[in-house]
Amino acid sequence: NEVIFAVNCQTPEAEDRRVASVLKMNILSKCPQQLTKLPLSWFGLEIQLRMSSDDGILSLSECIKSAEKVYIEESTFFAALHHLVHHNIFLYYPEVLPQTVFCNPQ
Repeated sequence: NEVIFAVNCQTPEAEDRRVASVLKMNILSKCPQQLTKLPLSWFGLEIQLRMSSDDGILSLSECIKSAEKVYIEESTFFAALHHLVHHNIFLYYPEVLPQTVFCNPQ
């Protein structure tokens, strides 16, 4: 999902700037425009869960308690967790490990 190409960043030539601009526009034009409004508390939840986890693993009940600290109700917590899992920020396998959330996927 990344494009790397050589550009002289110290003293970019006009041609380098033009090529970079064209590539950027081509890449952005192919990206789907999916703007999603998220509650700010979901970002707080991500931070809270990372801070609560010493070894990168939390129980589901620990996650729910952390969610309460950032004023997220249990019903909303699962929507936030789904979002974090969908974007590969956390890992959660409810079919296999329903009580475990991995907060530091590598």
